[in-house]
Amino acid sequence: MSKVFDENISEDIKKKCEEFSNKIDSKMKYTSKLSSDVLDFEWLTRLEEACPYIDNIIRNPKLTLIREEEVMKIEKVRKVNVDTVKDLAKHSFYIEKLDENNDVQPSKILEIRNEETYNIYENRFIYTLLDKINRFIREKEKLLDNFNADDYKLLSYEGSTYASKEKIKIEVNISSMVDLKESNDEKFNNKIDEVRKRLSKVKKYTSNWDKSEMIKALKKAHVHFIIPPIKKTNIILKNPNFKVATNLWEYLLKYEEDEDNQIKGLNTKGNDMLIGILNHSFMNNYIVLDSVRKTKKEQKECLSNYAFIMINEEIKRIVSILYDCGIRITDEEILKMVADAISEERNKRAHDSDDVKLQFKDAINDYIERLEEYL
Repeated sequence: MSKVFDENISEDIKKKCEEFSNKIDSKMKYTSKLSSDVLDFEWLTRLEEACPYIDNIIRNPKLTLIREEEVMKIEKVRKVNVDTVKDLAKHSFYIEKLDENNDVQPSKILEIRNEETYNIYENRFIYTLLDKINRFIREKEKLLDNFNADDYKLLSYEGSTYASKEKIKIEVNISSMVDLKESNDEKFNNKIDEVRKRLSKVKKYTSNWDKSEMIKALKKAHVHFIIPPIKKTNIILKNPNFKVATNLWEYLLKYEEDEDNQIKGLNTKGNDMLIGILNHSFMNNYIVLDSVRKTKKEQKECLSNYAFIMINEEIKRIVSILYDCGIRITDEEILKMVADAISEERNKRAHDSDDVKLQFKDAINDYIERLEEYL
């Protein structure tokens, strides 16, 4: 026969649980590394968007004239001008002799040449940017070759309290990980294949740039890379192609800084709502600890004493969570959930009881049939 549930079954248990709750001192720590962070390929989109603009710059490079002066042997000089004659007048020791017509015959003279060059600041900026892009792509290719995205989460909880002169402690670590690569996740593999194809198109651009006349000339001249910050020349400020190149430069610099300093995923100490759930679980774990007995009868008696506390705390905790999340619930809705749970449990037990009766009946009938064979 079923016992009648009486909420006043044990005042000692109620006081013990109240003391337990009131004296809890606890903390949690949560860390995660999420594939949503790892699978962020904004850097690739930035490269793709910038490529056509950088291509315009390299296909139509800016040139400047430079004046080169060099004293050379007369037989090697290709061109002379007024400045050459003026320099010879200043340096008469270049004159080797006078011919029979008293014409000057110098052994060497100054040659002045005006030549076009790519060695200007804006082109050195693009040259430096291309080197940065190439190094960045190589790093990303290594990452893709050894790419492994996973969802990793770790929750740590520590708590202590007092109840009826007992000092109670708990330490819990819960971790979970989903390895998308090892699980052969089709969506993940397709994403990586797509990234490889997109990156290959970007590399076609950079390969052509490396072969361009401007880049080869700057390499041959062993020009120095520019050092941030970028000088805001008129071309860099006003030319639309250089504006995009500058934005990419700044993005890559910031990306490198963030990659060195950032903590991927999430680190948090939680909030009152999350810690409240863990504290509630702490109490339930203690109830298990306190209910372990030598016999099932003693264990059931102890658990039945805790039953009212458990259901009362559970309802209060759920209602509190719903309200904290902005969800309002009525008394009728709460009562309906409780009534449904009771009804479901009754039906389950009735069904289990019927199954036992049928099994017992089948066993009796089988026994009678066997017995009749010997009569």
